[in-house]
Amino acid sequence: MSLIWHIVQKDFRRLWLPLTLWLVLLLAHTALLAMKADPNASAASYEGLYYFANTCGVIVAAVGFILAAWIVMEDSLVDTSAFWVTRPISGARLLAAKALGAFLLLSVLPALVLTPVWLGCGFSFREIWLSAVDLALLQGVLSVLAFMLAGLTATSGQFLVRAIGAVIILPVYLTYVLGRFTGAKTGISDGVVESRNWLVLALFVLTPVALIAHQFLTRRTLRSAALGAVSLLLMLAVALAWPWDFSPQFLRFAQRNMLIPDPRNQQVVLQIECLTGPAVPPIGSWRIKRVDVGAGVPAGTFVRVDSIEGRWGKAGEPESAEPFKVDYRRPGRISPQVVRQLVGLPLPADTPVNPLIGGEEAIAPPAWARTGGLTLQGEISAALMQGRVLGELPLRVGAELRVGSSFTRVISIEQVDGRMLVRLEERDAWPALALGYYSRSKVSVLHKTRPAEDAFVLLNRPLAHDQILGVTDIGTVRINSIMVGQRQLSVTPPTREVDGLAEVIPGWADGAVIAKVRFLPGHNFVRTVAASSGLEP
Repeated sequence: MSLIWHIVQKDFRRLWLPLTLWLVLLLAHTALLAMKADPNASAASYEGLYYFANTCGVIVAAVGFILAAWIVMEDSLVDTSAFWVTRPISGARLLAAKALGAFLLLSVLPALVLTPVWLGCGFSFREIWLSAVDLALLQGVLSVLAFMLAGLTATSGQFLVRAIGAVIILPVYLTYVLGRFTGAKTGISDGVVESRNWLVLALFVLTPVALIAHQFLTRRTLRSAALGAVSLLLMLAVALAWPWDFSPQFLRFAQRNMLIPDPRNQQVVLQIECLTGPAVPPIGSWRIKRVDVGAGVPAGTFVRVDSIEGRWGKAGEPESAEPFKVDYRRPGRISPQVVRQLVGLPLPADTPVNPLIGGEEAIAPPAWARTGGLTLQGEISAALMQGRVLGELPLRVGAELRVGSSFTRVISIEQVDGRMLVRLEERDAWPALALGYYSRSKVSVLHKTRPAEDAFVLLNRPLAHDQILGVTDIGTVRINSIMVGQRQLSVTPPTREVDGLAEVIPGWADGAVIAKVRFLPGHNFVRTVAASSGLEP
């Protein structure tokens, strides 16, 4: 053990200057994100902060990647004249020393440096722990990739060339393997496709670890490179030919709930409305009005459409339109009926049972799509969003609501043009490496917005008054695994009629609370759809 610590100390002495500069850069980047936004901050200020901070984040990650490789190349595995080969240092002991050094210098030390910043942000112990773990996991992934490349290269120039190639090639290859072969195109079930994708991800994670261990223990560079090539081919073979459905085991491992009892037996019904009239652009447009996925879906659920791809065509005629794909990548429209159902409010008499509402998004198909008698043939990628009530927030400045890793605080209330504008500060823990937002067409999409969708309901029980509030996202930034941002709610004060005139009920806000409802993706799915445009020739 003393020899391992000796190697760690030696690496620290040689890297203390670049390591210190990296920590200063990391501290400056996090401090920039942690700057308290003004209660009247605009969306533009958040947007500028987001892009500037993201640029700094890429630089921080790149420098951390290089430092991890530097630790390995201090005692090269490829150079035949490396001094450690002639010393009583085995490959296993060297690997243990390098791994321990990378963990302490690139994961533990940054967490200690950033702890005062996290405390200044008002983070709880749980949020500090999640941020530290998220930082360690992210740097750990970068270190594993850096160890793999550095262990196979002799010079810094070779490493940089191979690193640039890996950054370009590996994400493209993984995206192709996971996104190109979908069940709707090959006629296989959702479970098999999800099993294939999880197995491909497992191979992608285990391959660098196996290469590192093999290279440190044997120093057989060509055999290590061949092992990596075989693993890439095996990923492709699994994505193309794996026949068994292991999805229940994977889903239990990911702690996700299957909202559809048997999703492969569900039929998707897509209702499309084509817009016509003088106000419509000449190229025409259409929008999704409703998405249903059949029976067996629990109450308090709605469908969020993530993307649609396909072609417009006429029945009995060859497809002649160019294929298109539309990615929504923004919050959907939550059905008010679903929200009322969750909060326990009565529904109108004509409300259908368990309405599932998609977005109403205008899209521009080719100009001839308005000639009539057209059908959309394609695939829809969507998510079933399951909701629950997080809690209630008193309508006063300083009121707070904390549920698990979700924190909401009222920071200002003002009257504008007969409305009450309530601004909220919100924090949520969304680890960057979590695969919670997972579907057959994507692995993990990291947004600047939360993967959840929230609705807010004003309740005044003494007055028997309620209203679903309009929500405006001011902006959001990520501080490690914690999403920090602001929202604004628009409240219409309740009124009563006095002498034929409507006036605001005095003291109505005293008994009012804001209920927060959160929807999380419980199951992502891709389905083949065929929907008529509704236009006749």
